[in-house]
Amino acid sequence: MFYPLTTLDVIELLPRILQLGIAILLVRSRLYTKFPFFFVYTLDELVQLTILFPLYHRPDHGYPAFFYVNWFFVACSIALRFAVVYEIFQHLVKRYDGFALLGHRLMQSSLLVLLLLSVVAGAYAPRTDSNLLLHQLLVTKMCLTGVQCGLILVLFVAAAYFHMQWPHQLFGIALGLELYVSVELAGTALRPQLGMQANHMLDYVEVISYVCAILVWSYYLFVPERIRKRTVAVPPTDLEKWNQELLRLLQR
Repeated sequence: MFYPLTTLDVIELLPRILQLGIAILLVRSRLYTKFPFFFVYTLDELVQLTILFPLYHRPDHGYPAFFYVNWFFVACSIALRFAVVYEIFQHLVKRYDGFALLGHRLMQSSLLVLLLLSVVAGAYAPRTDSNLLLHQLLVTKMCLTGVQCGLILVLFVAAAYFHMQWPHQLFGIALGLELYVSVELAGTALRPQLGMQANHMLDYVEVISYVCAILVWSYYLFVPERIRKRTVAVPPTDLEKWNQELLRLLQR
C-alpha cells in the first residue's frame, strides 16, 4: 500500500524526465568523459529518486529504513558535489598551470578543514531537536553545503576578476549547482529555527530550487552556445602574470 501522489511529488517527478535526458545526452555525446563527476552525480540523483520515492510513500514513510537510506544518499550527494566543484575548477583553470597547481593543494588540504569545521559547528550549534543524531546530521550537512556554496561563489568571483572565459556547458553546470546549494543551505539553516510547522513550506522551496537547477543544466547542455558576432578582446596580461607568479612561488 502506498500513499497517493501530492502536488509536491508531481513537481519533483516531472523534471526528472529532463534529468534522465541529461544523462542520456552525456552518454550519447560522450560528454561523460569530459564531465565524469557531473555524470555520476546525475546518475546518483536518479538512483536516489528510484529508491527513496517509493520507500517514502509506504505507510509511516518507510521508517526507520527511509531515515538511514536517505542520509546515506545525502552523504553521497554531498561528496559528489564536492567532486563536481573540483571538476569545474579543473576545467576553468586548465590553461593556467599556476592556478591549477594552487587549486590541487587547496583542495587536498580542504578535506581536513571541512571535517574540523563540522565538528566545531556541531559542538557549538544550538540544539533545537530532541534527536541528537538528527541534530548532528543537520548541522554537518549545513556546514558542508555552506562550504560548497562558498567555493562555487569564489569560482565565479575569481573568473570575473581575472577575466577567465567560461565554457558554455561548464557555466551552466556551475550556475545550476550554485542555485541549488544556496537554497538548500538556507533551508537547512532555517529548518531547526522555524520548527516542524515550516517543514512543508521548506520542502516545496528546496524541490523547486532543484527543479530550477535541472532546467538550467538542461538549457546549457541541450542548447548550443550562440556564436557572437562581436567579441570584446580582453588583454590576458594580468592573468598570465598571476599564473607565472604562482608557478614561480609554488615551485620553490
